[in-house]
Amino acid sequence: MSDKIIEKDGSYTAKIVCWGYVKDKKGNDQFAIEFDIDEHGEEYAPTRFTHFQNLSTDTGQDILEKQLRTCGWVGDDWGDIQLNVDLKVRVKVLNDDYGTKIKYIDPLSGGGIIDRKRMGERDQAALVARLNARAKSRPASGGTPAPTQSRPVPAQAQAAKPAAPRPAQAKPPAPKQPAAAPSADENSDWGFGSEGGSEGGSEGIPF
Repeated sequence: MSDKIIEKDGSYTAKIVCWGYVKDKKGNDQFAIEFDIDEHGEEYAPTRFTHFQNLSTDTGQDILEKQLRTCGWVGDDWGDIQLNVDLKVRVKVLNDDYGTKIKYIDPLSGGGIIDRKRMGERDQAALVARLNARAKSRPASGGTPAPTQSRPVPAQAQAAKPAAPRPAQAKPPAPKQPAAAPSADENSDWGFGSEGGSEGGSEGIPF
């Protein structure tokens, strides 16, 4: 019954069995990871699949590193790769003209397709810059277009400056008052001495 798993494409929960560097028939460098898939219970023997990752290109090496991390590798020494045999992963089984193979190795809980197709940092930075520039050129979320540049304020809208204060007008000069007429006492004193004379008499007159 377990043979039907080999004939059917699909994603399966798998357990890591063993791993190591190998060479294919043409002498190409590869890394192999074997998995057991047990979908029918303990009464059936699990189906074993071996995934081979070609290491002839930098891309293949980068893919292998992601696969090893998914399988529990936490080191950085490529001569000492230790995977977690207690860890279960999700594998994609495909059948083609060359037989049955494991195409992808994903964490058991999501992240498979996105991680495989994630954009490179440089391409993502360029895309984010274009999206941000487009967002700034469009109207804001409230419906008001985003301001592009400040507009000059019309002259009519400018606050009127207060008029300069007018100079205070000079008050007209007060009218001249006529000179007061001299009193009788003053007239009696004009050039005449009064000493020694009797009031109202003629003895004081010098002629």
